[in-house]
Amino acid sequence: MASPSTSVKPSNGSNPFNPNSDDNKVTSGSSSKKTTYTHLPNSISPTSDWINALTFTNKNNPQRNQLLLRALLGTIPVLINKSGGY
Repeated sequence: MASPSTSVKPSNGSNPFNPNSDDNKVTSGSSSKKTTYTHLPNSISPTSDWINALTFTNKNNPQRNQLLLRALLGTIPVLINKSGGY
C-alpha cells in the first residue's frame, strides 16, 4: 500500500490548473438560461420552493416523500473520477 504522502499526489497524466486556458474561460456571447418556467409566475423557480414542497408532501405519505427526495437527489451533480487510477 502506498504511503499517505504519495497517495494524495496527482496522477502522472494530470495537469496543474490553469485559469487562463480556453477550457476554463467563460464563453462569451451566449444568452443566459432562464431559471423560471414561462407558464409559472417569476417568483417560482424550480428550486425556490423546496422547503414548502417538503412540508406540503410530508402528510403521512411515504411514497410521495420518496418521489420528492429522489427528484431532489437527481438535481445534485455527481463528481466522477474519470481517470480510474489511484
